[in-house]
Amino acid sequence: MKNGDFSFGGLGSQIYDPTTTRRLAEWHLDRDPFPGNQVPLNRINPVAQKILQIDPWAQPNQAGTFNSAGPSGNLSYNPPSRTYFDDLNGRMDHQFNPKIKIYGSFHLE
Repeated sequence: MKNGDFSFGGLGSQIYDPTTTRRLAEWHLDRDPFPGNQVPLNRINPVAQKILQIDPWAQPNQAGTFNSAGPSGNLSYNPPSRTYFDDLNGRMDHQFNPKIKIYGSFHLE
């Protein structure tokens, strides 16, 4: 997909070239499909091309399978996790008389 290939082993849904849109009837538009469900690299936005060059995504580490939505089950990842439950909460109330009351609270994580 990073190289414009959306064929997904022949299972991918057809994608269409938006520059070929034409009106066939009042409420019907038509477009030509990209051959082989592959978007030519020169049609990918230059900003997207720069992001693709950086390649910030994790690479597949399993064979996986293809379905009409694309690759599936091709990445196994267990992210590290830090979990702390050392929270401290407190509150103090004081009543000087029936008309004068104060309170204070704090929370530490």
